[in-house]
Amino acid sequence: MTVDEVTPQVDNRLVERLLQAGDRLTVEDLDDIRRAGDSILPTLRQIVRDEDAWYEGQGDRYWLVFHAVTLLSLSRNPQVLPDLIDGILPSYFAEYDWLQGHWPTLLAQMGPAAVAPLTEWIE
Repeated sequence: MTVDEVTPQVDNRLVERLLQAGDRLTVEDLDDIRRAGDSILPTLRQIVRDEDAWYEGQGDRYWLVFHAVTLLSLSRNPQVLPDLIDGILPSYFAEYDWLQGHWPTLLAQMGPAAVAPLTEWIE
């Protein structure tokens, strides 16, 4: 996955930082990406929806999905809930150990808006 494949509409430098950061995403990087606001959400959602990103994540690409899920959760935007919830099972099937233990916190950050979709998913 190249930066251009991920997004044409968001400042590619932000996405490039996610791709290159690996497990070393800095607070400055995180703040810059969060400052992009809702404009980066479609890109992050696309990353989480990309099955290849989950199952072919090697090396630093492993962290791309982790960062995308984390940033979506931090957005607290209810529109991203379906993407977050749809990422739960792939995180286990793809053995994303770093993400598996964080789902309760990631989803709790979404607040009451997460209750109904999670209940529906569980049922």
